[in-house]
Amino acid sequence: MRLLLKVGAVLLASLVTAHLVLAALVKPVPQHPFWATTTPPSVIAHRGGRGLWPENTLYAFRRAADLGADVLEMDIRQTADGVLVILHDETVDRTTDGSGPVAALTLPRLRELDAGYRWSPDGGKTHPHRGQGLTVPSLREVFSALPRARMNLEIAQSVFSKWSIDILACLYANRTSRFQEIKNVVGDISSRVLSVKLARLEDLGLVHRAVLDTRPPRVEYSLTGKGLRVATLGEPVFLYLRFTEGSFGLHRP
Repeated sequence: MRLLLKVGAVLLASLVTAHLVLAALVKPVPQHPFWATTTPPSVIAHRGGRGLWPENTLYAFRRAADLGADVLEMDIRQTADGVLVILHDETVDRTTDGSGPVAALTLPRLRELDAGYRWSPDGGKTHPHRGQGLTVPSLREVFSALPRARMNLEIAQSVFSKWSIDILACLYANRTSRFQEIKNVVGDISSRVLSVKLARLEDLGLVHRAVLDTRPPRVEYSLTGKGLRVATLGEPVFLYLRFTEGSFGLHRP
């Protein structure tokens, strides 16, 4: 028994000695470059801080910026007259005193709505922002009011399908194109579907179809003034991706 205790004591002493020696020899591991460049988490004001004040309003974005939010998150939809506005829902019913789809209302009509009408801090008992002049802002207004703010833009409404965007991008780059030229650029699309897409864009006032006085008659497509504005501003994220992905390899000043 005494022998076992002595052996145990010797082993324990050896382990302690080895631990102390290793502790003296070990050097701290250098910090990994990943952690050296990592920044603290960003504070994102969702819809401008929807729990604190009426969401997606200039009032909310300004207050969130004043509080020190790193990023302002907002949702984008398009009005009946082609203006990009900041509103999350498909309709105006939940956040304003109006009703109906955003896509069916013009910007002047949206201006008449009270964007602070429905918001309440206490489950509907009070509505402190009613009648305070809060409106549905346009994207341009937000950019102008907060030019230095970092923003996260959520496209709540995809106005165009992939092929429609490709058609607009093709016409934006080439100014005028014939049917087959557009089909060659767009790629995997049937002539019937392309005809439907072009007719839809023409109905929306974005594309102009011209029948030239030639033999045989030749049809050319081009962007209208409205189509040019949409191509450059209406869907900035999608068009930006189309060009930067190199789908067409096109560059225009």
